[in-house]
Amino acid sequence: MEVHAPEHGIHSWRDFFVHMGTICLGLLIALGLEQAAEAVHHAHQRTELREALNADSRQAIIDAKRSERFSDEVITWLVMRIGQVRTAIATKGTIPKLAPPHFDDFDVVIDPSFQAAKSSGLLALLPQQEIIAYSEADGIIANVDTSYVRLGEARTNLQQFIFRFRSADGTPDYSHATPEEQQRYLELLIGQLSGQVNFRFYNTIVVGIETALLHGERDLPALQKAERDPQSVAPGVGLRRM
Repeated sequence: MEVHAPEHGIHSWRDFFVHMGTICLGLLIALGLEQAAEAVHHAHQRTELREALNADSRQAIIDAKRSERFSDEVITWLVMRIGQVRTAIATKGTIPKLAPPHFDDFDVVIDPSFQAAKSSGLLALLPQQEIIAYSEADGIIANVDTSYVRLGEARTNLQQFIFRFRSADGTPDYSHATPEEQQRYLELLIGQLSGQVNFRFYNTIVVGIETALLHGERDLPALQKAERDPQSVAPGVGLRRM
């Protein structure tokens, strides 16, 4: 914005104050317009961010429920297999063959919009209570990721052991497993069961808190209660966590 002195010049204090007042008024108008434009821009960014967070919540619920169903299938198989191995150890018998469980496709829960907003500074557009609410959900999703990594380690250890007993047709044959190997197999099965139950546990919590967030809940104690409300025990185990 350009401000020019009056063409006729300044010949009195009155002219001087009129001129200065004009300059100040022009600057205030320009500043007000700039702040108004910035407020509109921030409001638009805030609306977009909330829509993205809601979309992430909806997808998180879908992914978490699929992970629960996947976990239920694996846990049911592991419980059955652990029972067979324990029986074989107790009776000094042979571990029977058992087809592996059907593995469903699933995606581990993530919250990309929250992570992007946090790294870009856009979270500051939200009220503090809202930031705390979504941070609570983010912490749980981090636990899902950690539990999945640990589950992967347990599954890898078990698969490496099973591969040692792979037969010509591709299925494991434990007919010649020693008592020590049977015991080791049992420990590895229990390790994967523990990892699977914990992975399922955190996905169940995700469903609770993300559902509450979609319903507009932002109070932290209420969200923490929502985390616990939908929890169910793992099939055949009677445990939420191990």
